[in-house]
Amino acid sequence: MAITRLGGANAITGTIPTSVAPGKGKVLQVVEGTGSTTNISTTSLSYVSAGTNATITPSSTSSKIFVQCFFGADYINTTNQLAYFTFYRGSTNLADGIGESSNLGRIHNPDGGSRKLFSQHFTFLDTPSTVSSTTYTLYVKAGASGDTARVRNDLIKGRMTLFEIQG
Repeated sequence: MAITRLGGANAITGTIPTSVAPGKGKVLQVVEGTGSTTNISTTSLSYVSAGTNATITPSSTSSKIFVQCFFGADYINTTNQLAYFTFYRGSTNLADGIGESSNLGRIHNPDGGSRKLFSQHFTFLDTPSTVSSTTYTLYVKAGASGDTARVRNDLIKGRMTLFEIQG
């Protein structure tokens, strides 16, 4: 794209290289979803929905979606409890192939004792390559047999925000 600054004795002309073309990286839209007010408690070793999601329709197949999620989690009074968390895009686990047990994050209760409440924040940058309506959902699973993972939607209501970034 050619540029010209007119006026004055110091006129400037030139071309902006395509590698820094304007428009890349702009936030095109922001969508917010909220979680359920019902607590999610699971002993499953497979992921289950934690009740927090948001839906966005990207404007271009080259767009990226920045997923940001806040929620509360706690443990039953047991030592060494683990809970794992991930995001799904539709039925696709976005953490597959990264991290321990294909998760984006975990919380751990090493000492048992009284119940602990954790405020959690996870983010992920996704490239869905679609212009169709796309739903992102927070999922949770127990870390090991006998563990109970809990998402406390009554104390810290989950919130998910999706940012479409121009690609």
